Amino acid sequence: MDTKMQKFEQYLTEQSDEVRAAFEHIGALVIEVEPEAEKSFAYAMPMYTYMGKNLLGFLSWKKHLSIYPCSGRTIDSMREKLHGFDLTSGSIHFTLEKPLPEEVLREIIRTRLKEMDSAKMSSK
Repeated sequence: MDTKMQKFEQYLTEQSDEVRAAFEHIGALVIEVEPEAEKSFAYAMPMYTYMGKNLLGFLSWKKHLSIYPCSGRTIDSMREKLHGFDLTSGSIHFTLEKPLPEEVLREIIRTRLKEMDSAKMSSK
């Protein structure tokens, strides 16, 4: 197991059972949407990557959990569906009591993947 994957797994083991379960569920959705996504560690957080690029990270904070789709454009395009959740330019905040809906998470992942594919195509 490489160091980035070890840090990913270590971060999960340091979380409460409930938080770990929430992040594992998000990870299962990432793999469901993109089976080639890989566990990594970047920007001091657990991160799923796709084709060597950052796809979706996550962190636990004192009062909330956050996902980081690594793109302000992805967040902006999902604002209407994220009504009621706190957003920053790079993160989406939620709690165990008010988790992100599964279909919204899937759409965030798909949107980020499309963005990544578009960037890859325009760089050719």
